[in-house]
Amino acid sequence: MNIFIADRQKKVRNALKILLSKHPGWNVTGMAKDPDELEKELHNQNPNVLLLDWSLGNTLSNDLLESLQSTHPDLIIVIMSGNPDIRKQAKTAGVDLFINKLDSPHSLISTLNACERKIEQKNTSTQEHLPLK
Repeated sequence: MNIFIADRQKKVRNALKILLSKHPGWNVTGMAKDPDELEKELHNQNPNVLLLDWSLGNTLSNDLLESLQSTHPDLIIVIMSGNPDIRKQAKTAGVDLFINKLDSPHSLISTLNACERKIEQKNTSTQEHLPLK
């Protein structure tokens, strides 16, 4: 599974990269510190999952989410925030999953395992509909 990390704090990006790189089969394909860098780098990468800090920039606008969802329709977006009240806003905005930054690393791993299962189910479904050669 290819994962892209977008967080304004370098320490958070680096810590996530170290944590996720230890998991077999998971690859951090890129990182971004702001919306401009995110949009630019996503076009150069092929991630399955985007870990996106809700407050990227200063505020995460619905325009950014709409842009990401339209240009990368298969991308699973996981919103990260230290504010648990953001979960409802994220769900309303149509993101796939939410992780509280204050939760344990185990919660993040569980969430990403759910992403991996979702990707596997999609791949299986796609293969079932391919024509026989």
